[in-house]
Amino acid sequence: MRLFPQKPGNSQKPRTYRSAAIQEPSGSTGTAGRTSRDLDANTIRNLIEQGLPGARAAVQGDDGVHFEATVVSEAFRGKLPLARHRMVYATLGELMGGAIHALALRTLTPEEERV
Repeated sequence: MRLFPQKPGNSQKPRTYRSAAIQEPSGSTGTAGRTSRDLDANTIRNLIEQGLPGARAAVQGDDGVHFEATVVSEAFRGKLPLARHRMVYATLGELMGGAIHALALRTLTPEEERV
């Protein structure tokens, strides 16, 4: 029994999605020729700050695949948290879900940081 019956004439195959939690093997090549061994908190911070001009980022993570970041940017003004996170993810490109297994984000405007 199907929970959601197909409409007549709709015989599309179900979509398959690649898991965002796939981790590259240690030492494999990732975005921009980097290997997962090259990733550290400072590298992630630089990528975020280059991708979001004027942003300040503080990044922590000791194992090379799990990171926490606080990013402060004027560009976040008026944006919902999901949109802010997408802006940060865009700065990291293919590293997200690859060499970076997890990134916990706190995204703030300069005014929110002062509170």
